[in-house]
Amino acid sequence: MDLFIFLVVYLFVKLADHHAMTREEIRRENARSLADLAGGQVEFGRALNMVPSQVSQIIGKTPIKNIGNSIAKRIEQAFEKPAGWLDVRHDVVAGDEPVDAPGAQPVTDDEDMAPSTVAIRMAPDHLRAGITGFGADHVFEDGGHFHLPRTWLEERDLAPGALLAIKIRGDSMRPLMFEGDVVVANVTDRSRENGSVFALNFKGESVVKRLKYERREWYLTSENPDFPQEPCRPGDCDVIGRVVYFEARNFKDRL
Repeated sequence: MDLFIFLVVYLFVKLADHHAMTREEIRRENARSLADLAGGQVEFGRALNMVPSQVSQIIGKTPIKNIGNSIAKRIEQAFEKPAGWLDVRHDVVAGDEPVDAPGAQPVTDDEDMAPSTVAIRMAPDHLRAGITGFGADHVFEDGGHFHLPRTWLEERDLAPGALLAIKIRGDSMRPLMFEGDVVVANVTDRSRENGSVFALNFKGESVVKRLKYERREWYLTSENPDFPQEPCRPGDCDVIGRVVYFEARNFKDRL
């Protein structure tokens, strides 16, 4: 009898531990995992153009709002997930069969199986003035995404969600950068430093410039001497992040 009671209690506990999660719980669990991969809730919010209080309301310790369909779509687009990804569990419990999760990538310690490159978000050409976060993915004209080597990211302890790729437009950064080249900015590093290269939102456009400090004021400077420096003032000029990677794509003008 005692053994029978023990088995009944044990099965009850196991069933309770494996209760079916609601769609709202699954969405919140997946969103929290994306926030961890992005480097925290702050970076998660930046990717969605949401302030910390809004993020806390949906994935904080004591959330007060569910993740609705429109927010779920924004999350999936910002983190390059297929439609409906947020509604499916993507975890694998030790000893269990893998969960059928469309679009999910297996987690592995095998270097031969791990992806060699990681997709990075692209900034749109035109922005709203004052905005330094981006909630939508932007792709190249040919439909391809910009990727970085996984080992490069790991060696520098950089989270993909904290990075933003920007295509160079115009000739202001010649001969260092040509139109069509790509830079990657770390949006968690916005501390201005005299002489360093940054990605910025300048009057509603994504630009890449050097910051220069003189006469107690910050300026945007170009590598091309034909372009005059511009004052970098709050409201018109907001730092997106420090440039940490540069890739030459325009070889025609270099040869």
